[in-house]
Amino acid sequence: LDLNNAELITPTVFEDATAGYITYSGNFTGFSQFVLVSPLTTLPVNFISFHATPHQKSIELVWQTAQEINNRGFIVERSLDGTGFVQVGWVNGHGTSSSTATWNFTDNYVQPGITYYYRLRQVDFDNKHLFSPVRDARLKPGAGISISVSPNPVKGQANLYIIGTTQKANVELINTAGQKILRQDGVNAVDGIYKVPLYGLASGVYTIMVYLPEGVFTKKIIVQ
Repeated sequence: LDLNNAELITPTVFEDATAGYITYSGNFTGFSQFVLVSPLTTLPVNFISFHATPHQKSIELVWQTAQEINNRGFIVERSLDGTGFVQVGWVNGHGTSSSTATWNFTDNYVQPGITYYYRLRQVDFDNKHLFSPVRDARLKPGAGISISVSPNPVKGQANLYIIGTTQKANVELINTAGQKILRQDGVNAVDGIYKVPLYGLASGVYTIMVYLPEGVFTKKIIVQ
């Protein structure tokens, strides 16, 4: 190894701690048989883990870091294809710290049935960047749809509220014997409310069945 011909460069660093590797890349002139990384080369943030978890109406991102050096914060980026990312949030860093820290960000602007890809762009105070691994999450069809009935118990007529969809619904009323008492097709869920006529029904517990393209939803109702 000829140190007289050695070339000192500042490498670009990419860390995937969860996969267990760190890569360094740089631009060189001439030919070299060796690439040496100084033990003084320290990552500004050491990612321990990064997860994206779907909930009923949102996707929660949680990540852990083992250390921070000059860390201004994290840009949260999202993509619909895993390639083109845009910023959807920002989380402040702690500057410099040797303690393990847990971070989180909730993305509330998501729709069921769509796969979202996320990555973190860690930013130093000198504006240098470090990327996290990419994670993806998807709300199940029907997630975010809520069905409610008011009043309950009820006499005469109930209000059925269908929230979280723009699709039309088919509505059925079933008694405890499994008999279909009422059916209405093409209920406009966009309006968010449907009047369920209950006049003349025997007192007891009934089940309202709501059929949507996203799935089937049920709600118990007590008729007095």
